[in-house]
This record gives sequence, C-alpha cells and structure tokens, in this order.
Amino acid sequence: ADSLGSTKHETVLDHMEGWTPWEKERVTRSVLGNWSEESPKDAWEWYEPNRNRFDQDFSSSILDEWAGSDPEGVQKLLSSMEQPAQRKAAIEAIGKAMAGKNTDEAVNWANGLADADEREIANRAVYDGAPRGIGAVPGIEQGFPIIRGIVPGSPLDGSGAQPGDRILELW
Repeated sequence: ADSLGSTKHETVLDHMEGWTPWEKERVTRSVLGNWSEESPKDAWEWYEPNRNRFDQDFSSSILDEWAGSDPEGVQKLLSSMEQPAQRKAAIEAIGKAMAGKNTDEAVNWANGLADADEREIANRAVYDGAPRGIGAVPGIEQGFPIIRGIVPGSPLDGSGAQPGDRILELW
C-alpha cells in the first residue's frame, strides 16, 4: 500500500470472509466512499485491479465522492476508461456534481460528449443533480416568508431579489 490510509482501508476490505452479502456490500460501499473522501485517486488505483473480488461494481462509491470534490479529475479518468459500466458511473458522477455547481456548464459538458448514449446518460445525470425551484433559501421573519439567500446560477439569481425580501405571492 502507498500510504497508511490505503493500508487501513485494504485491511478492512481483506477481512470480510464469512460476512453476509449484505454486510459485505454495506461495508465495501462505506470503506470505498470514505477512502475517496481522503484520497480518491488512491482508492481508484486500488479498486481497479481488485474489482473482480467483488460480486458487484462499486465504481460509483469512489467516483461520486471524487466528482464532488474534483469533477475535472474524474473527467480525465473518463478519457482512459473503456468498460461501459464504469464509463456510465463516471458520467453520472460528473453530471450530478457539475449540475450542483453550475447547471449551464453541466449541460454544455453533457452535450459535448461524442457518443449519443453517453450524452443521454449525462443529460439525465445533470437533470437529476440540478437544483430545483426558484433558487431561494427561504425563511420566516415576523410571520412572513422571506428570502434568506439566493442560489448562484438559479432562476432567482440576477432577478433583483435580495436576501431579506419578503415573498408576497407565488404564481
């Protein structure tokens, strides 16, 4: 192992003999997700040659965390991926992560994918990851609904509405 962290994670994953399938699945997802928070590249580099040890694909456990903190890193990884299931997991992770930060950029990225099936996967992920609503962080002040904050890039952003404004009606 390259680091103390990867040794700790590998040790847990190496000692699941006799566990139920449910226990193995839950622990594997948790360990890989936690490892990805600390060092997603190390987690991926360990998982790639070891993925055949598992009864199911846990790519998303790593890629979702990684894309949340470094979508560009997962985009670079995507360019070297060949397996359709892993490409799909990476595209979904990137689309959701990007949509949460800037929906327009995420849509542009998704529409820029060369493969039509992958564009569809990416656009679905962007839709699933995009914030919903008008983009207001609501609150109550003196019995009235107010805007406590405005989500950047949302429909409300740039509309002239300001934090502290009362919401008088919705239509």
